[in-house]
Amino acid sequence: MSRLSPIAIAVFCALPLGAAPAAKSQIAIIGTLHGRHAKSPGYTYSTLYSLIRCLKPDYVGVEMRQEDLPRPRAYLEANYPKEMIELASEWNARAFGFDWLGDDVANAPIPADWWSKQSPIKKMERALDGDLRFKDPLLDAISAREEAILADATPEKLNDSRYDDFNDAYYARLAYLLAGSPYEALPEFYARRDYRLALNVAAFARRHEGSRIVVATGADHRSALVRLLGRWFGDSLRIVPVEECSGSAGDSPKSRPEAAPAPGKSALRGHGARE
Repeated sequence: MSRLSPIAIAVFCALPLGAAPAAKSQIAIIGTLHGRHAKSPGYTYSTLYSLIRCLKPDYVGVEMRQEDLPRPRAYLEANYPKEMIELASEWNARAFGFDWLGDDVANAPIPADWWSKQSPIKKMERALDGDLRFKDPLLDAISAREEAILADATPEKLNDSRYDDFNDAYYARLAYLLAGSPYEALPEFYARRDYRLALNVAAFARRHEGSRIVVATGADHRSALVRLLGRWFGDSLRIVPVEECSGSAGDSPKSRPEAAPAPGKSALRGHGARE
């Protein structure tokens, strides 16, 4: 039997006793490509923005920390993917941040050299990338299947659960490979971050019951958000499929992809390898 953490219990005890049932909340969880939108033929930045407008949300969640939303543009560009910054700007007062980057930078600005020097997770990721002992054919095979989906991505194809299934298999395999190793903290951090992202979205949804919310998140986070929010809210929440706006988010000639390098799956957690 699954148990909720004390934090999750607090989120779901926010309403006063005896409150009348609210209308069912609706959440669309949209997996994004971060920097890969720039070269994707079927899922450009413009396609994403048009899709979200078509879904007609009351609120839009962006993969940024809430406390960072009002910070200067240069700071945001140094720390967050382009589509999250643009969505936060477009939806303004109706945008909310749900990201969590660790307790060591909580409630404080992200240092300028955080990603390159200070982050212990980034240091560990760089060390793992160069450690040949943990190269794994099965992990590579899963990544190849994911890459095939990313290369041919459209909003519908990236959000139809196929990528989610491979993503779950990838992180399960990674946790198995790194158990008991010097890198064991990596999959633990990834799982904890997904959980905190889901809690932040759940807390916002609880404060805005009956609302229609779109959550834009790196593709690697989507499966955990769908799973956890569905478990916590049950029948009081409807997960909105992107197919409700299928075909409405096409590109105009002015919104064709930019010529820019397309990072691999490792960029889909936000700020670099598996974040």
